[in-house]
Amino acid sequence: MKLKYFLRKFRYNPKKSFLFLFLFLFLVSFTIGYAFLTKTLSIEGSSTLVGATWDIHFDNLVVTTGSVTATTEATITTPTSVTFSAQLENPGDFYEFTVDVVNEGTFNAMIDSIQVLPILTSEQQEYLDYIVTYQNGLELAPKQRLDANSSETILVRFLYKEGVDESLYPMEDQDLAINFEVVYVQADGTEEDIICPDTCPAGTYLPTGSCVCIPCQDGYVANNNSCVEAVASNTVNNVTTYYLSLQEAINASTTGEAKLLKNTTENIIVGSSINKTINLNGKTLNGPISNDGTLTINGNGNMTSVSSSTISNHGTMTISNGTFTRTSSGWTIANYNNLTFNGGTVQYTVNDSGAAIGNVGSSTVLHINGGTILSQGHAVAIRGQNYIKNATITSYNSYPSIASHESGYVEIENCTINGEIYNASGCSGDSNCSSSYPKNLTIIKGSTINGTITQHTDERTIRYYKDNSTQYSLHLFGTKITKCAVWTTPNQSDLVWYNASYITSWSMGNFYACFVNKSNHTTNSFTTHFYNNDTLVAQLIWGWE
Repeated sequence: MKLKYFLRKFRYNPKKSFLFLFLFLFLVSFTIGYAFLTKTLSIEGSSTLVGATWDIHFDNLVVTTGSVTATTEATITTPTSVTFSAQLENPGDFYEFTVDVVNEGTFNAMIDSIQVLPILTSEQQEYLDYIVTYQNGLELAPKQRLDANSSETILVRFLYKEGVDESLYPMEDQDLAINFEVVYVQADGTEEDIICPDTCPAGTYLPTGSCVCIPCQDGYVANNNSCVEAVASNTVNNVTTYYLSLQEAINASTTGEAKLLKNTTENIIVGSSINKTINLNGKTLNGPISNDGTLTINGNGNMTSVSSSTISNHGTMTISNGTFTRTSSGWTIANYNNLTFNGGTVQYTVNDSGAAIGNVGSSTVLHINGGTILSQGHAVAIRGQNYIKNATITSYNSYPSIASHESGYVEIENCTINGEIYNASGCSGDSNCSSSYPKNLTIIKGSTINGTITQHTDERTIRYYKDNSTQYSLHLFGTKITKCAVWTTPNQSDLVWYNASYITSWSMGNFYACFVNKSNHTTNSFTTHFYNNDTLVAQLIWGWE
């Protein structure tokens, strides 16, 4: 039955079996050393001198469960020899046993030499393996001690390897006679203890009771006396290493990709020297990320934070996708420098003046190029420069969906805004505010606005909208205008003045509008100046689509 399976598995390259003949010998050498007994020795009184003995032998041989049925079972044939014969037919077959080496003599012993014959050829080593070690996996070596009245357990294993390329297996049956010989001699003071390593190399662990460092398989990390499932990996230059935390994976290199492999709770800090990607890999990170470096987040996972912003960006950050949630007062994503949000979902679940996204400083830059932003407070609270495209932004309560403060410049293009757009005064309600703040400017192109546009005095919100193939309407909120100057050529040869109309009771609020006719102009690159009588109050450069 085994033979049929073997031939079926390798039907294009049928392999043969191995017949192992094994002889395991202990040769013992004893030299009596009584140099300290001299003829000047004087012993008084009566005593009994027990005779010294030299006795090293095999005992307690046990065949491992799962071994193939031996042709000749492993047997202690003499006190110092073990023999067996076994046939390995299929890749994966093995024959294994343990046997005790016992020193029942009165003298300490040590290994003098080890000899294995024959040595496997390089071809045989591809598909065959045999080991003779201590049971804990440590190699036998010269000078290792075997004290009187002690024993060590030896493990013997022969394996026909599986998972090897078919071309490496032999085509004919092979008989291998293996002779493993260990010579013990009387200890002479140079003997050494059988010592297990205190530590193991990275990626390996030391099992309890073993002296051999075992490598962890991919996706696992050495932890104390075992391998445990890794939390994260770091890949740099196509080399992947596994770690017990995402922070360790990030710190492992300044470049590359740190990948989350399982859900974790951590507070992540990305240093200023880091330039890499965090791949959330569909998993959940409970805890914030504070970034001072250059960071990309992708992998469509989840991030949640309770006590602080889910993301605090002080460096340069790109978010490709994922879901980001905050469940306490503040910001879900707080940008203090340069942030690009290309997609995903940002959620703020607290009904207060916090925000899903906060662009915090007057010199900060925020790009939103898609995604969904949902908030019980402000959806996007912004200062600095802001460019918002192709996003759906919703505030469920009385707070604005987009609130611009303190020198905020905002471009909104092809978005759906569910809630108020609020263009606040440059010095409204901020203790640090001064007259040095420039006025806010919000420019809206296209977009669906399901809410009002609120404009503080002297602030500017401009919306330009394609009414049809020949007409664009230019809307200016909050500031009175009487006319618009529009041209498309550098020398203003096609300049046209359009009178402004005051539009009231519209769904987005009251505003002034100029209606631009495309046929009056030469190119599709428009410059518009908005005037209140002879005073210039706003400017806009835009393109006809």
